Amino acid sequence: MKNSGHSSYWYNLHIVFVQEFRYMEIREDRLKAIRDMTIQSSKKHRRPLSHASVLPDHVHLVVGCDVKESPAEVALSYMNNIAYALGMQAVFRYSYYVGTIGEYDRGAV
Repeated sequence: MKNSGHSSYWYNLHIVFVQEFRYMEIREDRLKAIRDMTIQSSKKHRRPLSHASVLPDHVHLVVGCDVKESPAEVALSYMNNIAYALGMQAVFRYSYYVGTIGEYDRGAV
């Protein structure tokens, strides 16, 4: 939970990147580079990283965000940083899945 001068809020995103053509990346050095850059980027942008799963053909992230950031900004930031870590190679599809998640359920409405 984050606090502003006027309220407390949750702004958490579940983001998924899929490898182009569902390519199965199994090289340990590249998988580690994706993991390490994800952690580094989260720290740099002050986005609490709750969960990160680096799988051979896709990546799942759960991150806390600032309300000033759009979901697209957050997703593209990670995609660009990972591309940089892999020698400026675009390894993911030119799209992503993003959805919000948090503590609220239907009873809060």
